[in-house]
Amino acid sequence: MCTISYQALASKQPTYLNSMLTPARNSRELRSTSSNPLYIPRVKTKAGTRVFSVAAPTLWNSLPVSVKSEGNIVSFRRRLKHISLMLPILLSFLEPSSIHQRLTHCSTFTQLLNPLVLSRH
Repeated sequence: MCTISYQALASKQPTYLNSMLTPARNSRELRSTSSNPLYIPRVKTKAGTRVFSVAAPTLWNSLPVSVKSEGNIVSFRRRLKHISLMLPILLSFLEPSSIHQRLTHCSTFTQLLNPLVLSRH
């Protein structure tokens, strides 16, 4: 889903997917604006969180800035693969009771992954 989101944002194709990925609008300049966050629509049901227009922006916003940085699809996939390979190692250091709590907070998840990504570059 992250790869599809990257391609839809980079090439604006296909238009029906690109129309579901809208940039978040902030009234103030924040540090998060440099990470190009996407707007996440509100949903009332758990099934609604699985819809592309909700799931894709949620995943995209949880990615570290270093993964979403400019480049081509090959470099994006490489950075994304590195993150997915490092995730089990990261989770093995966490206490089992806190894993679910930490993964539910995207900002905490991103903060935990950023040092791992930056140390590899």
